[in-house]
Amino acid sequence: MRAIGGSAKQLLSHSAALSPFEGHLLAAFPLLSFPSHGESHRCLGPAMKDRVLEKMELDDLWNLHQRIIDVLDRKLENQKRKLEDQLDELGRRFGGSPKDIPQRRPYPKVEPKFRNPNDPSETWSGRGKTPRWMIEMIADGRSIDDFRIQ
Repeated sequence: MRAIGGSAKQLLSHSAALSPFEGHLLAAFPLLSFPSHGESHRCLGPAMKDRVLEKMELDDLWNLHQRIIDVLDRKLENQKRKLEDQLDELGRRFGGSPKDIPQRRPYPKVEPKFRNPNDPSETWSGRGKTPRWMIEMIADGRSIDDFRIQ
């Protein structure tokens, strides 16, 4: 990768082989780097300023956005692969396997204890948050035992 920097004369001499978009960015950002023969990686240096971004065309900003997303995707995928490799290595080193990872204890199915008399498909086991239909009917003066399933 060739880093472009220095005087305006050097910038202009390097910008002849670049696209108009890249040349415009080069003039705005002296720390900008562009690929040399066959390289596909491009790096926007720390000189990227908001005021310059505001001056860019919308299509150019979208192109820049897409390039950044592509780079982030590749980097995240590489980091994920490295972490998975480390976990596999630790598992082999300490004799672990996915079966050895503690699993959540299986709970038996809880049968419903209460039923909505207005809509028999609505039931409640008595665990967790009280359903709205129960709250409304208790507020109207009914007892919780009125809804108990016999």
